Amino acid sequence: MAEFTWQGEERLTYTEGESGEPSISFDNGKVHVVWIEDVDSTGYEIFYKRFTPDSSDAVVDQVKPPLPDFSISAYPNPLNSTTILSIGNGKAADIFIYDITGRQIASLVAKEGKAVWDASAYSSGIYFARASGGNKSSVIKLIYLK
Repeated sequence: MAEFTWQGEERLTYTEGESGEPSISFDNGKVHVVWIEDVDSTGYEIFYKRFTPDSSDAVVDQVKPPLPDFSISAYPNPLNSTTILSIGNGKAADIFIYDITGRQIASLVAKEGKAVWDASAYSSGIYFARASGGNKSSVIKLIYLK
């Protein structure tokens, strides 16, 4: 039986709420999970957890979970002033940009699966983009370097 190791939860903000809208990403053998917490009427918190399978276990290496059919990506990322946000299925979606405290700072509409975020009015740092379409959502981390 494969042995798995999960790192502890990393809280990005400090209020409590109900969990929802989980998103998952696969990168270099690691599984990244992000979800939001509904915080009364004040906004959302973003949580992140990383799972690293034991690389010496061949059975784990053979397991390839399917990628989600709804995803968001950004190019370039890291970004200098603007980035193009793309929805994997090429359809319309609402995109919300959050700062590291979980505060929503911008909202965009991806028409035909694309939207541009102009970050020039914000300071360098880490941001999150959450795309919502129908009953699906996906979250990615954005790195802004001036």
